[in-house]
Amino acid sequence: MNARWRIVTPVAIALIIIGLALPGTAQDQSDARISELEKRVAVLEAEVFGTSATSPMSTTPALATPAGATGSPAADGGISVDPASVQYPVAGNAFHLLGPGIPGELSIVAQGPIPGVTEVPIVLRNNTSEQLVEVGVGAEVRDASGGLIGSASASPGDFVPILDPGAVTFAVVTFDEPLPNDATVTFFTEGGSNPTLLERFPTLYGGVELIEFVASSERILGSVRNISEAPIEITGTLLSVACFDASGSLSGAPSVTTARERLEPGETTSFETFSPPPPCDFFLVSGYGRQ
Repeated sequence: MNARWRIVTPVAIALIIIGLALPGTAQDQSDARISELEKRVAVLEAEVFGTSATSPMSTTPALATPAGATGSPAADGGISVDPASVQYPVAGNAFHLLGPGIPGELSIVAQGPIPGVTEVPIVLRNNTSEQLVEVGVGAEVRDASGGLIGSASASPGDFVPILDPGAVTFAVVTFDEPLPNDATVTFFTEGGSNPTLLERFPTLYGGVELIEFVASSERILGSVRNISEAPIEITGTLLSVACFDASGSLSGAPSVTTARERLEPGETTSFETFSPPPPCDFFLVSGYGRQ
């Protein structure tokens, strides 16, 4: 199965059809059909790009959950987010698959499977009203009897530098050995509001936005644009992809490589996976560069 996501303008298609003049009843039927198609396009737009069915088509994939005032409570108990306020945006079509998390906390909202694996992808949402830095995830592994048999972590460098209220970020927690089927894994999150780092990080790191994403069983391809006001250095280690299968489960976070390592403001680069990716019917993409 191939999934291709591009910036399209379905309204333009409708306008072309409307321009075809038809006589009498045929014209009326055609107008009714066009109206129905426009409604269907709007619904599909909302499902795929996360936009409102009554709003115009976004020129980029959706940045986050439905927009609201930054720091305001969301209907699901989390924090809603104004996409324009997010310094390191996440794009994709998998936001509806994320859980609400715990109100008032840096919360895990999606987690990959555990038994028999060494890598567990984790998606976090900032459900606090503050910007967070040095975000990380740790894990403790215990056997069936409750004995501690291992630990692991995803370092702060694996996540975006600043996580705005309501925004999401993701990384992979890597274990030394495959997790036993009867293991119990406890994850814990960390992150704080450090005024010094919050002031410094915007001068050290620049954000990127997703332009295109193409997924197949063989590879993932895409491109991103530097949206900061300064040149940035970007590599695959600073660009993250989270894949969800057709059932909505978080299936993996494949590593990618970028075609270019330096981007001037407004410049783009393509990226692709090293090896065949996990099922990626739904996805999220995040990244940043060093200034």
